[in-house]
Amino acid sequence: MESDIKSIGQGAPAKGVEVTIPSSPPLPSTGQPSDRLPPKPLPPSASISIAGAEKRSVLPNIRPLSPQQVKDKPVPTSAIAVPPKKTAVFNRWTLIAIVVLVVVAGGGYWFYFLREDITPVVTSSPTPTSTPDFLKPLKLIFASSDSVVVPDLASLDDMEPLNLVLSQVVLGESSKNLFLTPENETGEPVTFSSFVSRFLVNQNQSLLDNVTDKRFGLVISRQQEKFDDLGKPITDAEPETRTALIVEITDAVVARIAMSEWEQTLSDDLAELFQITEASEQDIFENNKYRDVDIRFMNFPYPDRSIDYALVSSANNNTYLVIASSREQVYSIVDTLLGF
Repeated sequence: MESDIKSIGQGAPAKGVEVTIPSSPPLPSTGQPSDRLPPKPLPPSASISIAGAEKRSVLPNIRPLSPQQVKDKPVPTSAIAVPPKKTAVFNRWTLIAIVVLVVVAGGGYWFYFLREDITPVVTSSPTPTSTPDFLKPLKLIFASSDSVVVPDLASLDDMEPLNLVLSQVVLGESSKNLFLTPENETGEPVTFSSFVSRFLVNQNQSLLDNVTDKRFGLVISRQQEKFDDLGKPITDAEPETRTALIVEITDAVVARIAMSEWEQTLSDDLAELFQITEASEQDIFENNKYRDVDIRFMNFPYPDRSIDYALVSSANNNTYLVIASSREQVYSIVDTLLGF
């Protein structure tokens, strides 16, 4: 080798040394001779027609394996399943729990230490109370009822405003009597004592002490009975209206005595309200009876314009004083109070 290096340095070609590699004996064969013989092809069955056979794909010529080759065939290894990595659920729920605890603790601290103690103010609203209707018993007796405003301008010296209002009241076709609740211009009911003191010259105090003052009203009635100047009935007269006073009393005996005393000035006291324009032919009140009810009357001069009063025990077990302005009207009101 050194001579070759020197030769290369002098520019001469190197001389190689021939190395002889001894041949190794052949390795023994690890395979075993196969004792299995290849299968012999079988002749076609006589029952199968070769001509009628369908075309089929030809299987490739697969060489059978020896038992040793089958034995040495490597078995495929199955891959080991690795479970997926779990998320940090614990950490998430822990964080939520911490947040909730902080909120609860902060709320409790504010409620017990920082919150101002505000005492709720209890406000009570007034319980609505319905105004009792003192005239309900009378309204239930009469089939028709209404209200009428008594003008403030009306007085004993000037009854025209009141008479004008009463003359404008309209009765229904089938109504014989209409009960009216007298009211002032503020809508408050007018009592019997205030009405009498305002529109009548004289008042009987004994009578005023024996009435239910708030159970007072007016009655407008249809008047069909009319008489001429000679006292003869007019058959084809136009219907008119008449006005009556009605009030509940507490003691019939005392009221009867009080009315008997009031007869001395009653015609003058009611002349404006009942629109009495003619003189009476009677000197005193006289007696009459209708449906066993005692009636005291005075005509001016005939029964179609009169003062008729009576004490009537009604169907609702109350007693009423009725002061009417005609015979027909007092009869009609008695019928209504008795339930006819």
